[in-house]
Formats: sequence, C-alpha cells, structure tokens
Amino acid sequence: MTPPGHPPAAAPRVSARDLHAMLADGRELALLDVRETGVHIRQHIFHAASLPLSTLELCAGPALPRKTTRIVLVDDEDGLAATASRRLCLMGYGNVAVLEGGQAGWDAAGYAGYSGLHVPSKAFGEVVEHVYDTPSITAEELDALGASGGVLVLDSRSEEEFHAMSMPGAASCPGGELVARALRHDGLVVVNCAGRTRSIMGAQSLISAGKHDVRALKNGLMGQRLAGLPFHHGRCETHVDRPLAEGAAPAAARLASALRIAVIGSEGVHALLADATRSCYLFDVRLPGAWRAGTLPGAISAPGGQLVQQTDAYAPVRNARIIVVDTDAVQAPMTAFWLRQMGWEVYIHRARADALAPPRPAEAVGVDDDGVRLPLAPAARVIDVGDSRQYRARHLPGAAWTVRSRLAQTLAGMPADVPLVFTCADGRLSALAAADARALGRDATHLRGGLRDVGADSFTAGDPRYLTAIDDVWYRPYDRDSGVEEAMRDYLRWETGLLERVMADATVPFRYEEILAMAGSLRGSAGLS
Repeated sequence: MTPPGHPPAAAPRVSARDLHAMLADGRELALLDVRETGVHIRQHIFHAASLPLSTLELCAGPALPRKTTRIVLVDDEDGLAATASRRLCLMGYGNVAVLEGGQAGWDAAGYAGYSGLHVPSKAFGEVVEHVYDTPSITAEELDALGASGGVLVLDSRSEEEFHAMSMPGAASCPGGELVARALRHDGLVVVNCAGRTRSIMGAQSLISAGKHDVRALKNGLMGQRLAGLPFHHGRCETHVDRPLAEGAAPAAARLASALRIAVIGSEGVHALLADATRSCYLFDVRLPGAWRAGTLPGAISAPGGQLVQQTDAYAPVRNARIIVVDTDAVQAPMTAFWLRQMGWEVYIHRARADALAPPRPAEAVGVDDDGVRLPLAPAARVIDVGDSRQYRARHLPGAAWTVRSRLAQTLAGMPADVPLVFTCADGRLSALAAADARALGRDATHLRGGLRDVGADSFTAGDPRYLTAIDDVWYRPYDRDSGVEEAMRDYLRWETGLLERVMADATVPFRYEEILAMAGSLRGSAGLS
C-alpha cells in the first residue's frame, strides 16, 4: 500500500487473472474505467464504473468514501490510468493499482467484456422481468386504449428527462415515488421510461407492493417512436404532488422485511459510517428538491429509481455497504428491496425532521486562480471542457470544445502566446483544466461560476468546433442527428441480449437462481405478489 499523499514512481500493476480473482474474493473493490465514457461504452469489464480522468477530482470523494479501499484502474495502456493513480494518491487514496494491458489485456485473457452504459442495472432489469414475469403493453396497444380513458401513464424517469420528451397524457413520477403516489390508483397504470429498465422496475415495484392492474410500456419511448406514434416535449405534469398513498408504507415495509433488510436508527447510521474497515454510502433516495430542502449530514442525493438504474455510477465500490434514507418510509424500503436483490448489503433509515439540514455546497476545487467574468478579452481563445451535448446545444460564440484528459494534445496544436479561457457548466471542471494548462506553461484562466449564470442571449448553437474526438459521453439514440430509429433498434437488441450474457458470467453479483428464490419467497408471503 502506498502512503497517502505520496504518489509512487509507478503504480502497482495487476494481471487480468489477478483481477478476475479479486472480483470473486468477496472483499471491497473499486474497478474504475478512467477512459472517457464514450470510449467506456464500446467495451468494458462488467463491474467497471466509468470515472473518466477528466472529472476524477470532482467525483472521487463521493464515489470512494474510504481512502484505503482497493482500487484498480483501467485504460487503453495510454497513460490515463497512471495519471489517475498519481492524482488519487495525492487525494489520500493509498491502495491503487493499474490493470496490466488495460481493457485489451482483459479481453485477450478471454474474460467477458460488455458494451453499453450502466450495464449491471440494465442487466438486472432484464433478469427481474424474466424472473417475475412482469406484464407489459406495447405502444400500439396503449394507443388503442387511449380513447377509452381511465389509463394512468406514469413516466418513471427523472423530472428533467420527462420535460425533454414524454408520452402523450403521461405524468412524471420518478421510479422511487411510484409506490408512494400510485399504489391505490383505481384503474390501469402503465409505467414508461425511455427504453426498458425503469419501466420494468417501476411496474414490478407496484405489482410487488400489491397493485395488480399494472403494465410496463414495452420498449418505452423508443417503442413509441418505432411504432410511428407521437410524443411530446416540454411538459411539466407531475404525479408526485399527490398525497402519500394509503397503505404504501406498510406495503414497502413488508417487502423489506421479507428480504430481512435491517431498519436502523441514528446510532446505527453513525456506527456504520464510523467503521473504518468498510466503505459505506449514505444515500437520500427522495427527490432532489426534498434533499435540497433538508437531508442528513453527508447524505448524497440519489433518487431511488435513479440509484437502481445507475448503481455503478453512484456506488462503484463493489461489496460496500449502502444506507438508504427517506422520511416517508416508502422510498427507502422500495429502493432497498431491489438493491438487496442486486447483491448489496443495504440498510434502511427513516430520518427525523429535526435531524435534517440543507446540504453543504460542493467543495471548491483547489486551484490558485479566481477566474474571470464576462466580457472576455478579445484576444482570448475560449475552450469549453464541459459535456459535449451541452456544448452542441449552446456555447459562447467562438468557443471550441475538447476534453480535459487530452488537453496536452489539444494545446500542442495552438500558438503558445494565445491567452486561454476555459468554460464548463459550473466552473469547477474548467478551473481544473485551466490549472492543467498553466502547468503546461500556458496563460490560462477560467470563467468564474461557469456558464450557468450567463444570460441566454450570450449563447449560440452555431459554428461548433471540436478539437478532439467527441466521446466524453454516451449519445443516446434520440440525441443523434440522424439514424435515430436504427440506433433505437440496436439499443433494444443490446438490452434484451444482456439476460443470456449475465446468466453465464460468474462475476455478476446477482444470481438468477437467488433472485428466483427471493421472488418465490415473496409470492409465498401473505399479501404479496
């Protein structure tokens, strides 16, 4: 183990065979893919969480709560993992290694590789549908029912996703809220998402809690588009302002109890968080607005449906503990119900109102530059290092785009005497990029506060200029400028194909037979389906 704060000359290296053994030894392990997310989705190890070098300092703290956790970094043998190791060691992480041969080394050893994003959660959704035989309805069948009325369509994605694109007549009800708000609806409930996972998980949550007249919209909004049916943009209808459904808390408690999930008080929370031998995540699984109004100290906002959908992103430390927190005794038990079946050691805590306080603001990045405000100096070259999708939608006039991890290559093609101003959404990533540029001998600063405080009339969507490959994020099928429907078909084929793959992969933490046994015990419990 490397002493924290003292980076090694070269990070220790582990072979693919050693890593495969580590994945099966039952101990904590954070397997981090430090390539850009758009590279990660092409081929990666099942348990590898995408944590790009570009954003490492901003994301490592919440993602890696214990400094002595075993960490293995994956790259393409291009130096990213070595740089990430040095940065993590400077942040106090002392047990960091690099995968020998990178992703190609793992593949060459004959071990399974996966494409896509949030694969553990997506695969789990397919297993759940298969085990529980979750009923579904096609877009065409739902459209035929529309004229008869009485059908409640609930969109289980985040409120932001719903606003961007939604089903006709649907209301927003993010997955963790479905049982809390819709359990006692009189009539058919159809749960949709963009594709498959959150539709399946949301519908099955309601069914398992005791509501039987429920369907998952097969293939979600993608199925709607492929059927040639319309969807809407910019709608704000919500179902989450409805009162707590009668019987929701007892139903959620029965499900958690059936799987022997412990409910702990404040002392139990403190004890788990104080245990220096184990990593422990503290997640507030209510909606972000509730979290902002008041939460437990140190709790991370992770709405229940999103946490189950993106578990690898929220909790990349395999075999860590998770505490889920709510105030209604519905969202936390329902989230824990699924996390337990995914193989997590999970605990439930219902927070008291007097224990809640507004969350602390995100910590400022440690750079020696306060940045600048608009207007910028005419001679300055503006470089946007934020999300490329946001850059495509709007950016400062004349701004070019790159990723921070390739900044040295980007700057090598620019005149050395040009002053640089870096931008991003909130100013944090751009401050780090500016510091990197100064370390390379450049005259560089960043836009203080980022683009979020800039007036709408200061942006343009025209004249985009990309200085490197556009692979920082996953471009969803409906983010594309062309080939949307074929990309949707490819995505749906990929997702449905995960079931067979994970059933044959011994490193997957949730086993089909174990989930089948849990589902059987639930069916045998009084009042459960």
